[in-house]
Amino acid sequence: MNYYPDDLEKYVKLYSVNHNSYYSPLQSAIYPIGKYSDYSWLSNDNIFKDKSNILVSRIEEVYSEITGRQKLKESIFYKICYQDLQFSTKLLQLDSWNRAPGQNMVLDRRRSHLERTLLDLEKFKLQEEESCWRDVANLKKELRDVLAEYRDFKRKEKWLE
Repeated sequence: MNYYPDDLEKYVKLYSVNHNSYYSPLQSAIYPIGKYSDYSWLSNDNIFKDKSNILVSRIEEVYSEITGRQKLKESIFYKICYQDLQFSTKLLQLDSWNRAPGQNMVLDRRRSHLERTLLDLEKFKLQEEESCWRDVANLKKELRDVLAEYRDFKRKEKWLE
């Protein structure tokens, strides 16, 4: 019994040139189940290859999540610095207009608001840095776990050969 249409290949996009396969690791692992009825594809070589491909794809995924999180932090920092420069410029312009602090209440309130905004931006920058550090630390722990699992798998594979 075939669980997949005969023209499945035209619906599945090229996964990656590096993987030399038209299917993702998950699709490669699942596709033969419906395609073959004699289970000849269930050899040790295929099982080890599929497990190895899945572990390698998990390693690549976690690594790309780490770099993506660091790029997101850089992007957020760039935007915060841009806003910081805008508010600092407004604060300097306000200081040049207000020659006698304490005399003009509207300008003093505006200055106070700008200073508070600058402090909030600095606070947000620190929170983002801490959040990024925490996220990357968790992802690195996950990467170490997957790498250990891959190392153990390769050791077992070598032992069984």
